[in-house]
Amino acid sequence: MDTVEFDPTAFMPRRLRVVVIGAGISGIQIAHDLTSRMRNIDLEIYDKNEGAGGTWFENRYPGCACDVPSHGYQYSWAPNPCWSTLYASAPEIRAYLDSVIADHGLAKYIRHRQRCVSATWDERNSFWIATFKHETTQEETVVEADVLVYAVGRLNNYKVPDFDRRAGFRGTICHTASWPEGLVVSGKRVAVLGNGSSGMQCVGALQYEAAELFNFCRSPTWAGPGLFDDNKKFTEEEKLEFANNPNVYHKYRIQLERRIASGFRVLWKNTPAHHEMRERVESYYDHRIQDPNLRKMLRPDFAPACRRWTIGDSYIEAMQQQHVHLVQDHVASLTETGVRTCSGEEYDCDVVVCATGFEPYASRFPVIGRDGISLNNCWGPQSDCESYMASMVAGFPNFFVFHPPHCPVNGSVIPGIERTSDYIIRILTRLQTDCLRSVSVKPKAQHDFVRWAQSCMPDMSWSDSCSSWYKNNEGRVVVPWPGTNHHYYAATEIVRWKDFDLCFEDPAQKYASFGNGVTEDGFAPESIPWVLKPEGSE
Repeated sequence: MDTVEFDPTAFMPRRLRVVVIGAGISGIQIAHDLTSRMRNIDLEIYDKNEGAGGTWFENRYPGCACDVPSHGYQYSWAPNPCWSTLYASAPEIRAYLDSVIADHGLAKYIRHRQRCVSATWDERNSFWIATFKHETTQEETVVEADVLVYAVGRLNNYKVPDFDRRAGFRGTICHTASWPEGLVVSGKRVAVLGNGSSGMQCVGALQYEAAELFNFCRSPTWAGPGLFDDNKKFTEEEKLEFANNPNVYHKYRIQLERRIASGFRVLWKNTPAHHEMRERVESYYDHRIQDPNLRKMLRPDFAPACRRWTIGDSYIEAMQQQHVHLVQDHVASLTETGVRTCSGEEYDCDVVVCATGFEPYASRFPVIGRDGISLNNCWGPQSDCESYMASMVAGFPNFFVFHPPHCPVNGSVIPGIERTSDYIIRILTRLQTDCLRSVSVKPKAQHDFVRWAQSCMPDMSWSDSCSSWYKNNEGRVVVPWPGTNHHYYAATEIVRWKDFDLCFEDPAQKYASFGNGVTEDGFAPESIPWVLKPEGSE
C-alpha cells in the first residue's frame, strides 16, 4: 500500500485580507499586533495625510502638546527613554511615532494620501468593499477586505463655524487642526475662538507673538494645575540613566502610572477626591489670578472634570497680559476687518483661529453595514451613539473600531488602544481559524452593555451641567468609558462569545475547523503542554 503525505487540517489559519483606515496611534497599534501575533494576513493601511501620526500629524498650531506625561504616552512595546520634557510637544510625538513605524517595519503597509470615500459590507460574499481616492490625482482605488478596521480617530473631523459674510473677511481664517504652513502671527491682531484644550494651548503660545490677542468663548472652563507641578525638562544624564538601566526606567514608569491612575478618583462626583480637587483648583485660581473680576469671569460653575481637564498655566498667564482680552460672547459673523459678536460688538483682527472642536463620531464618508444600516445614523448627533466593549458596533460584521462611544479616553489613551487591539486580535483569531465567514455583536448585547454604561453616568463628573464634546446634542454622555483603564482591562479579559452572531462557512457543520484531528504542529510538536518544565529551568 502506498504511503500518503498526511497534511494537518485542524484549526488552520485562513488568509485574511485586513484593511485599516487611519495610520494614527490606533492604526499603528493594530498593524503591530496583526503582523506580530497573526499569520496569513494581507494588511493594507490607508491614510488621507501625507504622513502617519493621525492627530499628531495634523495638529501643528503654536503650543500644541500632550496633556499626559510623555513616559505614559507611549506604546508598551516601544518605550522611549529619551523624551525631552514631561509633557511632549506635537513635533516630538510625531517624531516618536515615525520612529516606531520605521523600527518595526510598518511603513510598507501604509498607503498615504488615500482618503476613504465609502465602505460597504457585502453580505453575500462576506467582505467589505472600500473605495479610496488619492488626494492629489483623484484616482480611485477599490479594495475588498475580509476585515475592516476603523481607526480614523475622534479628533480630526474639525468644525469651522459657518460665519455670515465670511467671504468678505480680508484676513486669514484657520482651524487649530489645519494650521497653515508658514502662517505668521507676529505683530498681528489675532482672535482665538474657543477655550477647550486646543484653544487654551494656542492662546498660551500666541501671547508671546501677537500684538493683540482676543479669546472668544461663551462660558468659562477650568484651567488648572496638572498632577505634576511643572513641565519638567529631562537632563541628558536622566535620559542616559533611563536608556541604560531598564530597572530604573521601569521603576520610574510604574511610579508615574500609579500617580496618573490615582487621578481617576476625581471622576466620581461627591467623593473626597472630587471635593479635594475642587478646593485645589479654587485655591489655584485665588493665587494665580490677581484681578478678582477676571477671576470671576474665568471660574466656571460646574464641577472640575466635567470637561476633559486642561493644564492651564500658560493660559492663565496669558489672560493677565494687557494685550490679551477675554470676550465672553459668541462670534456671529465676520466683517472686512474682523469679527462681530452676537451682541453686536466688533473687533478688528488679522487672523481668526477656530479652536472650535470636532465632530467626534460623525463619519466623513458613508459606512454601510448589514441590511443597509449606516454608521452615521448610529453615531449621529441625535442618535443613541452605541458600541460594544469599545471595539465593535452591532450591524457591522467583521468591522472593528477604535475609540467609538464609551471608550477609555481619560488619562493616556494608549493603554486603552492597546487593550482594544488585543481584544480585536483575539476575535480575529477565531474568525481566521474556526471556519467563520463573519462575526458580529448582537444588538441586544450592545444595548445591554450601553444600558450598564449609562447607568453609571449620573455618578460621574462628566454628567454635571457643562457643555462638552463628551456629550451628544441632547446632553447625554456618550464618549468616556465609565471606569478606570484597569477596569477596562478587566472587562475585556474574556470574550463573551454568547454576545456574538457567528456565521459559519457551513452552518450545518459548526465544527468543521476541527479538521482531520491533527493540528499544524503535527504528531510530535516541540512543545508538549501537559509536560511542564522544572521550576528554575530555562
